[in-house]
Amino acid sequence: MSSSTYVEKNLTRADQRLIRMGMLGFVVIPLIFGLIIYFGFGWVSGEYLFNKGMDFPEFIILGFMSMIVGFCGFMFWEKYKDLSGGLKHVYQGPIQNKRKAVSKSSSGSSRSSAGSRTKTTVTYYIKIKDKEFKVAPERYQNHHVGDLVEITVTPRANMILQFELLKRNESLDEQILGKKPTHTLSQPGVKNASLTNSDYRILRKAWYKKLRKAIWFGGLPLGVMISLISSGWWGLLIFLFPVPIIVIWQLISLLKWYFKYRRELSQHSKKIVHTYVLDKYSSSLNGGSNTFTILTKEGEFEVDQAFYQKIQGSEQIVVEKSAILEIVLATRLTLA
Repeated sequence: MSSSTYVEKNLTRADQRLIRMGMLGFVVIPLIFGLIIYFGFGWVSGEYLFNKGMDFPEFIILGFMSMIVGFCGFMFWEKYKDLSGGLKHVYQGPIQNKRKAVSKSSSGSSRSSAGSRTKTTVTYYIKIKDKEFKVAPERYQNHHVGDLVEITVTPRANMILQFELLKRNESLDEQILGKKPTHTLSQPGVKNASLTNSDYRILRKAWYKKLRKAIWFGGLPLGVMISLISSGWWGLLIFLFPVPIIVIWQLISLLKWYFKYRRELSQHSKKIVHTYVLDKYSSSLNGGSNTFTILTKEGEFEVDQAFYQKIQGSEQIVVEKSAILEIVLATRLTLA
């Protein structure tokens, strides 16, 4: 594993041009928004804003535009300070972690003809030298844990001026680059073994977790259904049709999982996978708890945080998983 370095350098003319272009963007954005709102309002209502003084629509639009101008003004000032400071920060080192933050929000009404719409926003991060950098999706996809990279950013706005791959992680050679691997596994492939008492405890714990989740997400809709039916207002379920659908879906999902769980116990078998790590990433939904995933030549596995933090991107590992539900039962590093 290469060591990480951090240095400060003077901005080049190319860097200064990039920062100025960013500053120009935060001037153009509020102007474009303002023109769209001004002429759009006139086209819809038949009269332009502020023609008859300040009224409720004008106050709402003025408040909205104030937020846009305030945000753009702040970002413009941050970039101006970076430009006037004349310095940039250069970080060099192997990628320690990759993270994606998923945010989902709903808009609209289920009673409208178009129905409600869900907007999903994904933000991607790469971490080197214990510092996270927000990157474009293609950089997130094309660079992997263990790759040696150099990232140049501005001190205040954290604007990426340059992103360069210095050396590819060698464990990716066979999978991605088509080269011969630099090391071989001592016991490659997938083998079968019997479940242990510890494995049974993990499977039971997974079942109880699934059961609690189904009760949590299906219990409230079921309570609403029972209340409406018992009070004689069952006809309202026609307008609240998603409620019984949620209950039925949760019940079907729980039963399917339970039958797989029973088959798992009756087979008394698990798979032991010997492989090596190609990449890893963590993810979160709406700011919730993180899930930790490692990518190997034998597929992806969700693991606990402690094991995840040990992985640097080129280790040989052993993953024990259940045969049907593919629940990870145990993980460990192996010697090369």
